[in-house]
Amino acid sequence: VEELSVRFGAPDILINNAAMSASQLCSSSIDKVSQQIDVNLIGCLAMAHAFRAQSHGCENRAIVNVASISGRTRSPMAAAIALQRRGF
Repeated sequence: VEELSVRFGAPDILINNAAMSASQLCSSSIDKVSQQIDVNLIGCLAMAHAFRAQSHGCENRAIVNVASISGRTRSPMAAAIALQRRGF
């Protein structure tokens, strides 16, 4: 975000849309689930912090977090995502 701000100016909007899905939660390694959490949760937070740092106190900025419905559905293939979206 910092590099883009230098080149193009401070961003007006951030659209957080990064996500990844793993296989079934019980058959996934802890490393794979951890990587998924890093992308799906920590990635969104990291981008929001970087965006805010470049806002320089401007009030006309927006963050849009795009999410799936995985936290509301039942699917063994989406259990890790559901866990992240809805909690334990």
